[in-house]
Amino acid sequence: MTNRRSFYIHGGCDDGEELESLTSTDVTSLILSVVAQTGIKINSFVIDVRSGWLCGKRLPPSTFFQNPKFRDAWENLKELHLYVDLKSDSMSWAKHLMGLATNLRSVALDVCISHSCELSPELLDAATMRIRGLRTIALRSIRASDLQLRRFLDRSRDTLQSLSLESVTITRHDGVRTLFVHLQKGFPELRNLSLLGLHGELTFESTTTTAWVVFPTLSEKLQSLASSDDQLEFKIMKKGITGIDYTGRSMKMIFRSLGETAELWRPNRQSSSTGM
Repeated sequence: MTNRRSFYIHGGCDDGEELESLTSTDVTSLILSVVAQTGIKINSFVIDVRSGWLCGKRLPPSTFFQNPKFRDAWENLKELHLYVDLKSDSMSWAKHLMGLATNLRSVALDVCISHSCELSPELLDAATMRIRGLRTIALRSIRASDLQLRRFLDRSRDTLQSLSLESVTITRHDGVRTLFVHLQKGFPELRNLSLLGLHGELTFESTTTTAWVVFPTLSEKLQSLASSDDQLEFKIMKKGITGIDYTGRSMKMIFRSLGETAELWRPNRQSSSTGM
């Protein structure tokens, strides 16, 4: 807790055991209860439990979010960051948090750090229904189709300034390339892009598996930016270029080059651009 308008909750995994000290779940519930009782308007709410999850049975129930004071106060929220594994017993709670924060400007989701990410599309769909006009979006360790991602991003098409995608698995056989093609259109305010460790789906011998997304010829495609004032850094692993950090005004060129050079890669398997 930094001040009365900004809350940062950091702690370890809460598996539901009774402890003498307050857990991350207890602190989260306590702060939300204070908001509901006082109607205090806060700007930022961050939960950072990267080592695990909250205990769903001790989080506020669905009826809690019908409280008029809470709903009015939560509409003022500008920044919501969730760095925590979401399980089935906490998904409804997270959906309420996002759905009622209709004036957000910054969202960061890192919600399936150690699980299979099967719940992240549900959370993304819930956010798409209510949230728009974001300036900053950071998605990490989620799994979603390119269609879900496009719908979510399109809600902030005219306002988005910064986009970060890390360890995101994009389902559908041509999802990665389709997403980059879509991002070339619009997003006039986007100036900052960070990509790292994207995954796509690759079909091999009638079996669909996930594979790394690499950009083997991206540096050659973007040679013209070397003499500009734009800031460009390639993220390189043994398998090749796996991401970039970019700041500048040539975002359409960046997305076009990403789409043209993206390939799926798996160890000891032939790379396949047709799997995009």
